[in-house]
Amino acid sequence: MNFESIIPIIQSYGIQIVIIVLVAVLIKNIKAIILATAVVFILSYFGFLDISNFDFSGIIEKITSLIGGIEWQKLLVR
Repeated sequence: MNFESIIPIIQSYGIQIVIIVLVAVLIKNIKAIILATAVVFILSYFGFLDISNFDFSGIIEKITSLIGGIEWQKLLVR
């Protein structure tokens, strides 16, 4: 395998590679990194992970509302 054949792979899986690197930095566990790598590539292979038109604002909004709901539950329990 020469270097010219690696470049299209990096270009087509660039975002997946970035996700895997971020997970690796966050987790620092080799088994979890291998599992995350497998999941990301399987999802992208079957087309479930199409990040070309991905909406990050919707995900951030859902996470914010989830965290806000957890904070309200903590206040109500006290």
